Amino acid sequence: MISREFSEYRGLWWLPEDLTRRISGTLVIGERLKLTLDDELVKTPRLVSGEVQQYPKNSWDTHPVIHGEKRDGTAITMFDTWGGSIGLPFELMGTEVWDAQSIALGALLSQSDLFSEVSVSIDFLWDWTGSEQHKANWDKDHNFTLVGGTTQLCNVRVDGKTYELRAGVKTHHFGRSGLEIQDDAVWIVKLETGCNLKDAINDVVIPLQGFATFCTLKANRVTQLECTPEGSTGAIKIITTLRAHDAPSRSESQHVAFLQLLPGNIFLTSPHKILGRWLIAWNELREPLSRLLSIEYATAMYLEHRLSTVVQAGESLHKGRWDWRKLSKAEYKRRRREVLRSGPESLRSWLSQMLSGRNDPSLRERMNDVVHRALDSGFPYLLSDFDAFVNDLLVARNSTSHGGKLDISYDRQHWLGEGLTWLLRALCLQELGLKSDQIRLCLANNPDLTRCASMLGWSRAPSTSIAKL
Repeated sequence: MISREFSEYRGLWWLPEDLTRRISGTLVIGERLKLTLDDELVKTPRLVSGEVQQYPKNSWDTHPVIHGEKRDGTAITMFDTWGGSIGLPFELMGTEVWDAQSIALGALLSQSDLFSEVSVSIDFLWDWTGSEQHKANWDKDHNFTLVGGTTQLCNVRVDGKTYELRAGVKTHHFGRSGLEIQDDAVWIVKLETGCNLKDAINDVVIPLQGFATFCTLKANRVTQLECTPEGSTGAIKIITTLRAHDAPSRSESQHVAFLQLLPGNIFLTSPHKILGRWLIAWNELREPLSRLLSIEYATAMYLEHRLSTVVQAGESLHKGRWDWRKLSKAEYKRRRREVLRSGPESLRSWLSQMLSGRNDPSLRERMNDVVHRALDSGFPYLLSDFDAFVNDLLVARNSTSHGGKLDISYDRQHWLGEGLTWLLRALCLQELGLKSDQIRLCLANNPDLTRCASMLGWSRAPSTSIAKL
């Protein structure tokens, strides 16, 4: 969620195509973006006494846009709304409830309006950069001095978009005279070709949110989102339902690079290459990346589900990057046809089912290949028993997925899943163009990986290039 703070706005609401019918109601911004109306948004015929009416269950209305105005005159646009009276007459419901995918505060917009710039800030973006932009001092006479600045950390152009990472200072007033001062960081993305709000969120905001979570190994919320319409210099605040987390936002703790997967100082050595390759990977490997990121957000996932999710991420990554067939498609088809033709007619149906999909590599073959590739990527540890690791991983995954008996202890299941997670992270770093010594640098000093390796009996790989971050 862009803002986890509870907000409630009372006002009038209407459809752009019907400016005369304005309904009073309350918009609540919390876990959901929910509008409750005192009357129906679209006038429908009333029930007729004595007539039998049938209404489909689980039906709802949709509108691309609902406009509104707060009591103070502030305009609001709700995008991609659904709900209404759930297919029933309003007099049976008493209220209409509408959910929205996103909300623009301060403007009446249409679904086709285009934006030329997106500004997005994320929970741990500042912590990732480690950039300090302000100094505050009290002198002996209790006079307060604040010196702040703004620094452009990188500016790269990828696929018609210019990504600027900017570090600065933000302030927050509270109470009658309280003032909170924080260092902050923000992505400013300029779009060569304007795009609508949905595309701005899908193509710009969500990939940057995922990148922050990948790099910091922490669930990141989008804390601020503003979009600038084409031909305008004023930004509009956007609130939307994005991947969120119940943990509080960042604290002012000291920047610690070795707790991150891809520290900001390594990213800034080659921001164009790394960000460009992340955006390619995001489009081509969305499934495995989403599964890896999900374990940061859903920290309460039960053990078996977590392990299965990581194995699925590895399988999906292998399919997306290193898939193969044991025989060519034509040769496999020829052999399969020959076997079916030569076999007894009574067994042909059974043979056809048994041979279906047998040209694909097995899950064991895929995981063997994934683990080998990860170890060759610059992973800082050696597996004491490669075959036992892969075998136990698959036994644990298959038993829980197919309802079999599992003789592997819970703590072993946990560390198997953690070990594969770190191996996949190494492959993702390689996907972003990092060399083996850089991957080793990112991983070698991480205390969570060190603990995992110890519990699995892995030994440190020989290397002279491991350095402190």
